[in-house]
Amino acid sequence: MNYLIEGIITTRSPLSHISETISTGALLNERPLLQESGELIDVFCYNGNALRGQLRDCMALHLIEALDITELKIDIHNFLFSGGKIGGQSKFKINNVRKHYELLPHFSLFGGCLDNMMLPGKAAIFDLLPLCQEAIVELPKHYHASAVEKTYKRMVIDREFTRMDDSKNMKLNSVLSEADFDNKETVQMRMGGELLNSGVELFSRLHIKDSLLIELGALCAGLAQFAQSPFIGGQHNKGHGKVDIDYMVNDERFFSVSDFTTKTSALFDEALAAYTAHIDTNKQAIKEILA
Repeated sequence: MNYLIEGIITTRSPLSHISETISTGALLNERPLLQESGELIDVFCYNGNALRGQLRDCMALHLIEALDITELKIDIHNFLFSGGKIGGQSKFKINNVRKHYELLPHFSLFGGCLDNMMLPGKAAIFDLLPLCQEAIVELPKHYHASAVEKTYKRMVIDREFTRMDDSKNMKLNSVLSEADFDNKETVQMRMGGELLNSGVELFSRLHIKDSLLIELGALCAGLAQFAQSPFIGGQHNKGHGKVDIDYMVNDERFFSVSDFTTKTSALFDEALAAYTAHIDTNKQAIKEILA
């Protein structure tokens, strides 16, 4: 079955997702969108590949916890969390590929590198774009009325932070040797950059083609894992990137997380249960291919 998962990811704290840094400042990731007027306007874009990588990590974490795995070889770790890597001559073995597709739904969903071959998955993860006038060209029509009232430039803020040199703080440096103190250069500095403000709504879309229920269940496991710490982007140590999610699947309620509280649909629960049963039934076989 095909699943079209769409919805809104709302920033509940400023979001950092940078493209480049200039000196000590960071710029938001943007891409040019072609307007109906023919003009190209740069608009914030949270890369679909970044969300894909985070969901892959969450699915991998769920799997190794479900299998009670306490140690992985580096190449297996790379395969589960990063999709593997290409290096050397291809060693494509059709039976090995089939076994991985059958036993690891999160691999058949997102694909990856196996036997030095890049293999496709069934899922497409689209870029996240803000509901604003400048992004209307890529937004579904039912979001246009909301988007037309907002402009992108009012969604971006600048923040700066100070990295203190605590060795110069007389309340904290009592254990610092006098020689080190006298010869030490200061390391205090200012840093900052652009952030997407809190309260911004981002349109998110995932499409899964010819999916089995257990493959949808693997995604559900990843979403449930993500809900335990619902942050995207960087600088989580500053509280940045907290989000709420409200997803529909084929125009029906599917999954939401709001202020760390999760709600799931009957389909979500059914798919997750099927995936859990698949892992329980094939636990030993899965462990063997991950050995």
